[in-house]
Amino acid sequence: QKKISTIVTVNTSIGAGLTAQVPITFPETFSAIPDVYVGNITAGGGFAEVILSIAGASTTGATLFINNPKGSDYAPNFTVKIIAIGAE
Repeated sequence: QKKISTIVTVNTSIGAGLTAQVPITFPETFSAIPDVYVGNITAGGGFAEVILSIAGASTTGATLFINNPKGSDYAPNFTVKIIAIGAE
């Protein structure tokens, strides 16, 4: 089993009630689809106002979804650590 992490930058304007997507590429390939988690915020701000989730995990990456639940447009700017754990 191996654990890897990658830093993803979120710097986009998201419309009211909409969701943005950021593709994630793992620095190494897994032999099976790993479990993928949102980790620590490493810099920036605006992360507390959005909802983060992971979907579409594969052996080479995943997609980070950033939802803006607010009633107005919002432009977060932060970096977040994405953690993947799975078979080598």
